[in-house]
Amino acid sequence: FADVLSNSSDDIEKACNRSHPFGNNLRAAVFKILQHTLKLSACLEQDEYGQDHVVIKLERRESGANAAEEDHGKKVVTYSLLVYSDRPGGLLMFSEDISMESKHTVQCPTKFGRL
Repeated sequence: FADVLSNSSDDIEKACNRSHPFGNNLRAAVFKILQHTLKLSACLEQDEYGQDHVVIKLERRESGANAAEEDHGKKVVTYSLLVYSDRPGGLLMFSEDISMESKHTVQCPTKFGRL
């Protein structure tokens, strides 16, 4: 993506041996994908019973927030999220087709160490 954004449309077309408007279209597609990128953060939290949970937040990157709102409901980029432990039965959560901001809370196995 960095190469596409740092070069002109003409340079992209020459490098790919493609005609106009390929470079413009490719740059627009890359920009749109980057606007819909989500960032992930995770932390451990305890509930009122002392049970550990992994709390995962998927948030929109600041740079694309306005454009993402304009495209609300259109799936440009989708993600899959797996929460996995190295213990037996290690798959704690699987979710796919994620395209919007969300928060997920997953109960940790007994004697779970750290993230």
